Amino acid sequence: MNSGLIAGSAGAGAARLESSRRATRRPYEAPVMSNRNRPHRRPLRLWLAGQATILAGAAAMAWTHSFIPMALAGSAALMMTVPLVKAIATGARIRR
Repeated sequence: MNSGLIAGSAGAGAARLESSRRATRRPYEAPVMSNRNRPHRRPLRLWLAGQATILAGAAAMAWTHSFIPMALAGSAALMMTVPLVKAIATGARIRR
């Protein structure tokens, strides 16, 4: 009577062990892109995100009839432009 119970629990333990092994396996990872062009794209992406915040601020200004959303979006866009200006200045210094 107990032998069936013990055998059943051993099978359940093996199934639990197998499921925990599956959970610890790494999922498929795509090959890493070349890092050659990545540092150059980040400042541009930040600048584009800043432009998007200006559009969102303009829309919020239209909805709320307040200049505060546009002022916040403008300052955020200005802060997001700084890395692009620094990258351009660094590139100009390197080219000299």
